[in-house]
Amino acid sequence: MPCCERYAVSSARDSCCDALGPENRRCYRAQCYATARLIAEALRLEEAHYTVSFQSRMGRTPWVRPYTDERLAELAASGVRRLAVLCPSFVADCLETDEEIGIRARERWQQLGGEDFLLVPSLNDHPVWATAVATLLRSATQKSEF
Repeated sequence: MPCCERYAVSSARDSCCDALGPENRRCYRAQCYATARLIAEALRLEEAHYTVSFQSRMGRTPWVRPYTDERLAELAASGVRRLAVLCPSFVADCLETDEEIGIRARERWQQLGGEDFLLVPSLNDHPVWATAVATLLRSATQKSEF
């Protein structure tokens, strides 16, 4: 369970995920927010022009919040009509993302009055990503004893 979920943190404004540090460096939710901030910075997006939500809510066990389906409703209610969705927690497109986001979330968005819904492809087998992984692996194996 993420550290912030243990303390009933439920929104992006709760301070435990405002910055990634030693106390929360293994927290999935904090890592996701840190990644979102870095992507937004690289794209020069203001905080008001992006949001973070979490999918994969199955069964009765609570998952990390805010939930994607609830965030979609909030965005539509606020007048947003066009979305570009990125799932940076996955380095490759998978059935989970394709089905939960590419199909169900897209359908929900349209039901809510949304017009455009773009699911941005993940890194997959892009040559730059493959080279970066190979570099990381070489570096890690040179530092360890195999």
